[in-house]
Formats: sequence, C-alpha cells, structure tokens
Amino acid sequence: MTVSDGLGVLEEIELGPDMIRRTLTETAAAAEEAAQALRARGVERVFVVGNGTSFWSARWVAGWYRRLSTPEDDPSMVALSAASFVHYRPRLSPHDALLAISASGEFREVIAGVDGLPDGVPTVGVVQAADTALGRRVSHRVVASGGPSGMPVMTRTFLSTASAAALVAIGLLADGRTRGAARHALEEAADAAEAALEAARASVDEVAAALAQCAHIFVVGGGAGAIAAGEAALKLTEMALLPTQGVETWEAESGLSPVVGPGTAVVAVHPVGPAEAATSEFAVSSERWGALVVEVAPRRACARSLLLPLPVSAPEAVSPLYVVPPLTLVASRLAALRGITFDTPGWVGRYAEQGLLHVPGALEAR
Repeated sequence: MTVSDGLGVLEEIELGPDMIRRTLTETAAAAEEAAQALRARGVERVFVVGNGTSFWSARWVAGWYRRLSTPEDDPSMVALSAASFVHYRPRLSPHDALLAISASGEFREVIAGVDGLPDGVPTVGVVQAADTALGRRVSHRVVASGGPSGMPVMTRTFLSTASAAALVAIGLLADGRTRGAARHALEEAADAAEAALEAARASVDEVAAALAQCAHIFVVGGGAGAIAAGEAALKLTEMALLPTQGVETWEAESGLSPVVGPGTAVVAVHPVGPAEAATSEFAVSSERWGALVVEVAPRRACARSLLLPLPVSAPEAVSPLYVVPPLTLVASRLAALRGITFDTPGWVGRYAEQGLLHVPGALEAR
C-alpha cells in the first residue's frame, strides 16, 4: 500500500515512525538477499552514494557499519556523494559494489553513478518505488516502505530509505549476534521517534517562536548525532527558509565559536553517547556567548535553554531516525510563523533551473 497519495508534510512527519517499522518488516527479505549476494561474490568494498537527504542516509549507514564491522570478516564501506562518485570515480574492480540511495529513484547523479560502472561491479538500489530509473538499472532492488512522496520537502522518506539501506549494511555483517543487535536498535529507533514526536508537541510552538527571532541557526551534534544535525539543518532550510548549518561538535568548537552569539541559535543534539559531554559543553558556552540554545537531549545542560526531550535509553547509533522527526516538526511550525507554504515552496523552480527534475513539482515549475 502506498501512503503518500494526497498527504502533506505534516501528515508525512506523523507517519515517520511507522515507516521505520514497516520498512523493517516489508523490506528485510530483499535487503538480506542483496547483502548475501554481495557476500557470495566476495565483495571487499561497498561504496554508498546519494545526494541531499540520501547523502545523509549514506553517511549514517556507512558510519554505523564501520562501528559494527570487523576488517577480518566484513567488507569495508565508504560513503560518497553521488556527484563525487561520478566525477571523481574511484578505481573499481569486481570486488567492489555500489549501494545507491535515491528516494525518487530519479536523481541524475545517482543514476549516472550506476550507468558508468565497469562490467562486473554489482549494484544495489534503495528506492521508494520499483519502477524508476534507478530501480530498473541495479542488480538488486530494495524498495523501502510507504511509496514515493508527493512533497518537494520529503520527510518520512528519509526514515524509510535510511532504514532500508541500514538493513542492507547489517546483512553484510558476518557475525549473527551483531546483526541481531543492530536490527533491534532499528526497532528501538521507531519507538524513540514516536516518543520524541509526542514529547515535542508540548514545546514545539515555543521553540519555533524563539527560532523565528534568529538570523542564523546552527545544528550541532557528534557521532550519529552529527548526521541528525545535517539532515535536520537541511529540513529547517528547505521548510523555514532560514540559513541553517549542520556542524559536527568538535568542528563547531573552533569553526563556529567566532560567530555564535546574539541573533544566532544553536540546536544541540546530544543523545546519551560518546559525544554527549562535548556537545553539552558547546551548548553551555553558546548560551554564555548570548545565543539561543535549543537542546535535543534526554536532559537539559543549560540554565535557560529550550528542550526537545529524547528517550534516555534510545541508542545513539540510530539517533538520526529519532532526532530528525521532532526537528522537522519544529521546522514546519517555524515555516508557518514566517508565512511560508512549505507543501508548495517557491524554491522548486530554482531546482528545475538546475535540472533537478526529480523533485515533485519541478517539471511543472520549468
């Protein structure tokens, strides 16, 4: 069943946790089949590519896989933007594979990445619909649940395609116990996303109103939280049209310190994990320098910050799946305060000018 027909952005945000659950149920067999086919071929390197939201998915999947894999038993995994993969092609052999992610299945650089491969390099495509340019080209097709989005700002598709790509990566692991623990973490992520969305409703209006007074927003996080920060920044930019930048915590300590202050906001993403202390410390410093601080965390570190609560026990490794939904909800409220109709944004025409015709509405905007 396709759930996207006629849905707006707000409905898609609410559907997000269920899209994770459905993907884990409906996509598991195809993902496992693709992964085992790669292992049977003796694949040694897997390049994971995407652009935009799909690039954040690729970076998250590859980063989590590196934590779980062992050099003796498992292939390595490298995340690249699809454009980098196309224009700065790695030297490839039949022992390499490509995992290509595109929710629409039509992103031009992702398709070009598949089309330009040497003979014998296997491909896996993660898409939202089977009958797409990417879906028709790959050796193994993995269709994430929920069907294609009809919105220029895609929200739930990040959760479903990222989950589907993660299932492929998990299937590459040789250790059965590690595979089981990783799948359980994805199940926990769905529950955490639902809980984080519910908790956000109490403070989303206050957070959006405060952010509306800021000229620039920085979303900061470490580890998997850095991926959540990047994807959330993209959603705040697309929906609320405010300059927003996602920055890894330790890069923010030097790169952002000179400009954080009055008129700026720091959204500090710090689930329980190795980056929690450093991100909390940067949030405290940012508040002292005069910035508005919004914490996306189980607990508040700053005296005057606004809090979007996260479940204490949710695994940090899968935090993009449960951090992005409440921040997307904030982005929707912030856009409404700024008088922006995010279901039919005016910037779609700019995408069309650049030839990005896979975005819903771009063809009509040409």
